Amino acid sequence: MKMHNPKPNFNEASFKIDILVNKYTPKNWSKIKSYFKVEGIKGYFFEKISEIINSSQWLKPIYKEGYFKPENNPHPYELSGREGYKIPYWPEVKYLEKMAVENVKEEDKEIEKDILEIINKIISYKNESSKRIDNSRTDLSIIKILCTLPTNNINDLHLKFIEEALNTRWGNHLFARTLCKEFIPKLIKDQAKNLLLRLLEIILIYRKEIKGLTDKYKSIIEEYILNDFFDKNKKGIADLCGEEASLIGIKQIGEILKKDKYEFDIHSIWTIKDERQPRSTDSYEYQIVRFVRDIYEQSNPETSKEDISILLNKKHSIFKRIAIHVINHHYKNLNDLFWQVWQDNNPLDNYQLKPEIYELFKSNCTFFNKEQIMLIINWINTQDYKEKGKEAKALRKREWLEILISTNNLKVLEEYEKNKKINPNPITYPGKVIWMDKYWDKDVSPISSEELLKKTNEQISQYLINFKEEKFLKKPTQKGLEDTLRKSITENPDKYTEDLEPFFKLSLSYHRVILQGLNSAWRENKSFYWENVFEYILAIIDPKNNNYQNFWELKHEKGHYNYQNSIISEIANLIHEGTKNDDHAFDKKHLLVSEKILLLLSQNAKSDLNNLDDLHIRIINSLKYDIFSAMISYSLRYARIHPGLSKEDRWKKEIKEDFTNRLRNETSEFYFTIGQYFLNLNYLNKEWIQKNINNIFQKEELLRKSFTIGFFAYSNKVYLEIYNLLKENNILLYALNCKFSERHINEKVIQYICVGYLEGWEELEDPNSLISKILEDKKEYQIAEVVRFIKMFRENLTEKVKQKIKPLWKRIFNMIFENEEKSEFQNIAVELIDWLNLVDDIDEDIFNWLKLSVKYIDQYNPGMVYRTFCKHIDKNPEKIGKLVLEMLKYKIPAIYEIEDIEKTIESLYSKNQKEIANEICNIYGKNGYYFLKETFERHNEA
Repeated sequence: MKMHNPKPNFNEASFKIDILVNKYTPKNWSKIKSYFKVEGIKGYFFEKISEIINSSQWLKPIYKEGYFKPENNPHPYELSGREGYKIPYWPEVKYLEKMAVENVKEEDKEIEKDILEIINKIISYKNESSKRIDNSRTDLSIIKILCTLPTNNINDLHLKFIEEALNTRWGNHLFARTLCKEFIPKLIKDQAKNLLLRLLEIILIYRKEIKGLTDKYKSIIEEYILNDFFDKNKKGIADLCGEEASLIGIKQIGEILKKDKYEFDIHSIWTIKDERQPRSTDSYEYQIVRFVRDIYEQSNPETSKEDISILLNKKHSIFKRIAIHVINHHYKNLNDLFWQVWQDNNPLDNYQLKPEIYELFKSNCTFFNKEQIMLIINWINTQDYKEKGKEAKALRKREWLEILISTNNLKVLEEYEKNKKINPNPITYPGKVIWMDKYWDKDVSPISSEELLKKTNEQISQYLINFKEEKFLKKPTQKGLEDTLRKSITENPDKYTEDLEPFFKLSLSYHRVILQGLNSAWRENKSFYWENVFEYILAIIDPKNNNYQNFWELKHEKGHYNYQNSIISEIANLIHEGTKNDDHAFDKKHLLVSEKILLLLSQNAKSDLNNLDDLHIRIINSLKYDIFSAMISYSLRYARIHPGLSKEDRWKKEIKEDFTNRLRNETSEFYFTIGQYFLNLNYLNKEWIQKNINNIFQKEELLRKSFTIGFFAYSNKVYLEIYNLLKENNILLYALNCKFSERHINEKVIQYICVGYLEGWEELEDPNSLISKILEDKKEYQIAEVVRFIKMFRENLTEKVKQKIKPLWKRIFNMIFENEEKSEFQNIAVELIDWLNLVDDIDEDIFNWLKLSVKYIDQYNPGMVYRTFCKHIDKNPEKIGKLVLEMLKYKIPAIYEIEDIEKTIESLYSKNQKEIANEICNIYGKNGYYFLKETFERHNEA
């Protein structure tokens, strides 16, 4: 009986290919084709022949047998699940690309003819629906091939292909970059004018995108690529095509203006010359204007004169502005166009033309004759100024006249001096309609910090009172003065607090700044005279004093800054900062006065919480939160420095009474603060907490939610006593059922219960336990957080925790199995792979659970899987190998960290798992990844 040789695997076949490709013979070719039955070998063959010397010997036999048929161009396909699409590469065309590059040196006309014929067939192909195969990787290879062919071979077929390829649905970045960096510069070099003009029309195509309520025009090519292309090739384009190239840009501007007449106006294109613009200079509108401008600048002005005349007479300002800019650039040749077009009207009346006319006057006024200067003076004096006041008009006239001074014309000098007498103020932003000042957002101070320090506090106070802000740009402002004062106090708090009485009569805005400066100074560990500070605070807020008796009755005007609330918050924060750290706290002798201040604040301040969106953020930025936090910080400081207080009641009586009274009727800020400082309050008075837990929690929904957010946002430790208290009063159950707007609050609730489970306070066997409820509810985000949180225990793994892992894993696995079709549960399955770090051994149960998990490995995150597997490969080599095979059965993860894969395969070989290791090597190889070929060869030598 005749024995048949078994079919070789990928790596065995690849070794044969390595030998056979070195020389084309019909016999070798026949043998090679016989190996194409092995999956992945055809791709390997084309990659291999691209590497050998004289690879062109294979081109004709491959071509003759139809391997370049256009219908073989692979279609992009959708990946499973949520992973998007894959764009496969076509090995045959990658080889063809290599041949084309080699043939640039060889100049073999026969090869050139074959290559051109092949790509023409590919780009001409349309399916039954008259559609091309949209494979961006193939398109990239073809444009690279076109770059190697003589320019006389390029025709309309190739230009049509380029336009179609730019409109791919897969992103044209690499294609466009090759087109603009290699292909078009080649056409310029080869003086292919007609091809270049047609390509300019293509690359200047735009598309319209809707952004919110507005439309945005975008180039078909990414802006930065287009920008770079124009920068590097404008001279070549101008020399070859001249104004014909500019007219392409003019046509595009006209098309957009038909759709939106407000595009290209002064508000989007501030100046035609390169200056800071409101939009990025990579915007399509700016780029196309810049393109037209640059081509006209580089072109012969005599040949473009008629174009500029036409632009000057067009209606829209952008055309006139481009024309004026070009006339300015070529003034010697084109100046007559400017003077002719405005014989009967005043160009200064059109404010949109101002930047370009101003630049033209500034650059060329010394060439103006007397009649032209007199005409300009007439324009200046008869201009329809938007400013109505005499002084404002005089300043605008001076702006124009100032640039004409260098003409030494007596009338110019006379008019300039006349207007200067009317308004001598300096001219700001000459020639600009719109500007962006680099100091725009900065406020100027009338005095430096050093100068303030030279004054006495009495003098400083008087200076602050006397300062009046002028409403002009770059003039000193009150905000600038406040910033300087704040900085000075922060750096030198002792100087200011040595005598604060001169500041008692200041306005509220300055009180806020003084308190802010003191807060900053204390946070920087500086010291000052607290006794004087408290006296100063009472002078502001105590109704009994004569300075601000009406502080609490002040009415805040809607739309104006609320200085009163800001002052209250700064006072509370100052006491909080002065009591929270015993190493940097104010003297205990000031505790009673600080308590008086806190009670004044708490009893008089009104809630400023007027919006419940983003509740957490709004509360911690509210003034009542600042007050209550300061009261608790004060209470803790008081307890710490009075160690003789009873452990049952360390809480200062007056503060405790204030909090107790608030339980009857209080706002979200109070309940949030109770939640945040729950453990601290339990330390101060455990009985008060236990007695009032129902009063705290059995309130309306908003107050319960506020308490719960406060507790879980700041609770980082779990104590059995507190856990049981919260559980017994259904607070944990409420938190579990409540979906908070802030994701991390939901996560903290789950984490809290997970700790309860790992500590043995919650049992899986108890259907009423909170961990059981999480599993029964099957809410994906809760299960996902259980998995994520518990895997963090790998760093501090105890036997107690280890015993809890497998039972929970089993319950979660069963849930995933029942909901496997849902992507959320697939993600959870993948996350569970990390739980391998929590167990010592992979038993049959865990092995089967992991087989489900590896099915859904993310295409782009395989590294962590191999690293996790490596930790178990010594004890469970066969199971780890089978899990890798199971993963590869469903998809081949992208290759980023080769070392982890190689390490795994080497370990499998060393642990006598050769068959599994070989199979893994072959799977990677037949899918186009050849990095394991040497490893395979080393362990399979005869």
